[in-house]
Amino acid sequence: RKKRAKKEKDPNAPKRPATSYILYQNDCRALMKEQNPGLHNTDLLRHISDTWKALPEKEKAAYEAKAAQLKDVYAETVKEY
Repeated sequence: RKKRAKKEKDPNAPKRPATSYILYQNDCRALMKEQNPGLHNTDLLRHISDTWKALPEKEKAAYEAKAAQLKDVYAETVKEY
C-alpha cells in the first residue's frame, strides 16, 4: 500500500469549541480532585462522567447553551478564516 502524505495543520486555524461535557468537566475537575486527592486521572474522569450522567436536564441545559454559543462563535471565525 502507498502511504498518504499527512496534511499539515495550519497553526493559525481556529480551534474547535468545547462540548457541553468538556465545559462541565473543566468546571468540576478541580473540585473533584480536591475532594478525592488519591484518585488517578482515569478514576477521576469516570467519577466526573457518572456525575454528568446523573446531572438534571436543567443543569445540563446551561452547559449545552454555553457550548452552542461557543459553536456559533467558532462558525463565524471559520467563515472569516
